[in-house]
Amino acid sequence: MTEQGLAEARALAVDVYMAQHPGVPGRQSSQSVWVHLMGLCLALEHGFDGASSARAKARAAPPDATFDWLEPPASLGPITVFDVLATVTAADHRAAVQSWAISVWTAWAAHQPAIQRRAEGLLGGGR
Repeated sequence: MTEQGLAEARALAVDVYMAQHPGVPGRQSSQSVWVHLMGLCLALEHGFDGASSARAKARAAPPDATFDWLEPPASLGPITVFDVLATVTAADHRAAVQSWAISVWTAWAAHQPAIQRRAEGLLGGGR
């Protein structure tokens, strides 16, 4: 699959995978979960592309930033990377990544307001 647009799906897939595999409480895991969930918020709710999301996420995590641990939901969504890897065409791959992203973002619903507030602070910085 080398079709145009797969780079966007791959960029989103990184955020989805990391949000679905949050790790254990700790400084690095906490920051990772927050930043990747903000990436999902920016992509799904604000239409950011991969490059714009990457720039915004970089602004979200300066060296002195702190992030509280977000307790993961009991279920991190029914769609996994294996569903995405099972696709054959570029169009199916992009659609599967989008469905996966929505599934994982929905799973984190209890934390969405806090993530949205922090992500909205990034919107003024441009894409």
